[in-house]
Amino acid sequence: MQIDRERFSPRQWISMIQEISFFDQVRVSLFAVLLGVVGCGVKGDPLPPLTPAELGRGVPTYKGATEELAYPQVPPLKNIEPKDDLDDLEKEDAKNKELDRN
Repeated sequence: MQIDRERFSPRQWISMIQEISFFDQVRVSLFAVLLGVVGCGVKGDPLPPLTPAELGRGVPTYKGATEELAYPQVPPLKNIEPKDDLDDLEKEDAKNKELDRN
């Protein structure tokens, strides 16, 4: 059947569908439904892998990764007196009040 693309109308669609047998129509519709169901992808929530991948597989490619790091020696802090935080807060309050007055 030759289709005139310029004059293609719904009547021509109906006549083409009527020419197809009932069983062929069922087959085509069933195929379309199955294609839609299969094409939707994976159903449900994603699940984590059953066996997690091991970290650190293989040999390190960076040669410095196996060397020990030399940390600098920090001298201990001496003669540090604890600060009284309340005094600092009172000083800040006094400064803020002076600034508010100006």
